Formats: sequence, C-alpha cells, structure tokens
Amino acid sequence: MTLSRARRAGGSKPGLWPNVLAWQSLPFAAYLAAALLYWRRTDDLPLWKAVCWSPAVAVSLYLSFAAGWRALWQIVTRRGHWTKTERAVEEPVTGGTPVPEKRTVEDARSTEYG
Repeated sequence: MTLSRARRAGGSKPGLWPNVLAWQSLPFAAYLAAALLYWRRTDDLPLWKAVCWSPAVAVSLYLSFAAGWRALWQIVTRRGHWTKTERAVEEPVTGGTPVPEKRTVEDARSTEYG
C-alpha cells in the first residue's frame, strides 16, 4: 500500500519532528557505540562517564567543522588580519618598603662565620 492510499484509507501522515529527531540521533548513536567499545577496552573509566562524553565528542567535531569553514571564508575574502590588544601603560611604583639588596654567597659566609 502506498502512502497516498494509506491517507485515503484514514492513515495519518508521519510527523516532521519525529523524522528529524530520528535522523539527527543516528550520528550520536555511532558515538554512543564508540563510547561503549571504549569503555569495554579500558578499566579506568566508568560506563556513565563514557556515555556522557560521547555527545561532547560529536559537538566538538561540529564546532571544528564550523571553525574550518569560517577560516576558509576568511582566506577567500582575504581577511587575514586581526586587531592587536592595546597595552596599558603602568605607572612606576613609588613608596612602600624598599626591596632588600641581593646577598652573594661571600657576603653570607662573612656575616655567619665572622
């Protein structure tokens, strides 16, 4: 039975959001499987940490993908410059207690052993 026949027979059209959710969960399912394999191969990581870190890996890959496209756009549009941070001019410190002079080894020996 085709979809048009199912609609005529009283069937409902599948919703958009369940389809979007299903397709977007496929990449995360792959990372979840990789996390489970990693957990089985290592002894120092609990299962819950491996499962919690798997979406973070996927998100970091999406961020690096976006950063790569942005860098390529800057190369193509020849925006290869950046604004330097302005340096603050500091006033010299006056007053306070003076810093003692550095002592050499010979000075220390002469005062200790007279």
